[in-house]
Amino acid sequence: MVGSGPPQDALASAIPKRSFDVIVVGSGPSGSVAALLLARSGLEVALIDKARFPRDKACGDVIGPRALRALERLKITTPSGEPVASMQLSFPNATVVELPSGTGLEFDGVGRSIPRRIFDHHLHEQALATGAFEITARVSSVVAQSDGSFVVEAEGGPTSPPGSSSIHLHCRYIIGADGANSKVASDLVLTSPSEALWGFAVRRYIPATVGLPLISLLDGADLVNAGDPKRIFPGYGWAFPSPGGMVNVGVGVGVGGGRKGSSLATNSLTGYIDKLCHEGNLGPVDGEHASSSKQLGGWLKMGMAGTTGGRGGALLVGDAAGLVNPLQGEGIAQAIESASAAAEAILHARSDPSVRYRDYLLQRHAPYQHGSAFLHRYALTHERRALIILGVLSGLPFQHAIAQAWGLYWNDLSDAAGPIPGALLARAMGRSIGLLHSISSSYSRARSPLTFPTSHPPRNHRKE
Repeated sequence: MVGSGPPQDALASAIPKRSFDVIVVGSGPSGSVAALLLARSGLEVALIDKARFPRDKACGDVIGPRALRALERLKITTPSGEPVASMQLSFPNATVVELPSGTGLEFDGVGRSIPRRIFDHHLHEQALATGAFEITARVSSVVAQSDGSFVVEAEGGPTSPPGSSSIHLHCRYIIGADGANSKVASDLVLTSPSEALWGFAVRRYIPATVGLPLISLLDGADLVNAGDPKRIFPGYGWAFPSPGGMVNVGVGVGVGGGRKGSSLATNSLTGYIDKLCHEGNLGPVDGEHASSSKQLGGWLKMGMAGTTGGRGGALLVGDAAGLVNPLQGEGIAQAIESASAAAEAILHARSDPSVRYRDYLLQRHAPYQHGSAFLHRYALTHERRALIILGVLSGLPFQHAIAQAWGLYWNDLSDAAGPIPGALLARAMGRSIGLLHSISSSYSRARSPLTFPTSHPPRNHRKE
């Protein structure tokens, strides 16, 4: 393993091979799954990550039923964890409804709460056991060659001694699984950061208990130390059970196309914990340990906005492709599914896998991602109006049926729900939101044509 053992000019001496069929950058769920599937099929795969595993990750830690089913289909095992089924949804006006779980055509009704330190390490180890070659290093550049291949330059990771030399790796295909701030996406001009839909989330483990897992739609008005209570919406908070008598509590906030506003989430977390305690949603909390426990945050790139999923032999998966759900911040199921699709594209469309892969993204993810991103942007630009709409929805009759339908749509389970109660209404919601998005997009294009490039060669393209 690179980065372990005695000090060395680490990368140059520890990597006997410099050319691979595929290089996967990032070893979160999407990267490990992609590497595992490609190595299982006989390709030579390098799996590069700047961190030494196991490592922590800011997340709510709930591996949903859709993600678990996807791993089961791929014959990839998962560690045990706390079961998570039905949830509570709290509206800004304090109305609380239950989002019931159910078994659909492509998912069971129960997810698991598994800390990402454990879950990601488990997938990472399976990828290595299948034959992927581990490199612990930081990717400093990705350059497309004239023949369609790629040169990747990597430098010593955080565990390597100062002055470690960089190395050049070569591959026919590259998969960017390196998260919201993807180096692969930026170097190959597959993203326009200013057109992305950004969010920031922060979480903390606290010693406490929680009944039904809770997700709160927040406006910030009743939070303590919220910093700017008028600007946390659209934001959400969560409280999920975690192994070892802990609760994972976090806050996520949408910040639009800029990268400013991470402090909104950070400054709101303590106030959200106080709110949960005041309302009785958390059991006894050790205040001293709760306030001193480590707080971890990270950026979210949502709704496939400002991102091209691939070009030629370069494919983006998971968070790098902007596949995080704009309504509730979940991205693990999408990470696993996109990793599987990227591996299939490379295996079955060798000349230009991006054509097959982009078609997959268009058919499987774009309808929901674009529709839910439309709702998110609407809430960003029409905060007061959106809060009024939420208040009306939470007070409607037949609240249980509406909650069932919203729970399915909100979690992108409508199409796979089958006969679950509320599925028909959920699909109708999706079609209506999609129609509104199409009308809005047509109007916006008429006023200001989209200029983000989708097919030109990357600017760092060079001859070998």
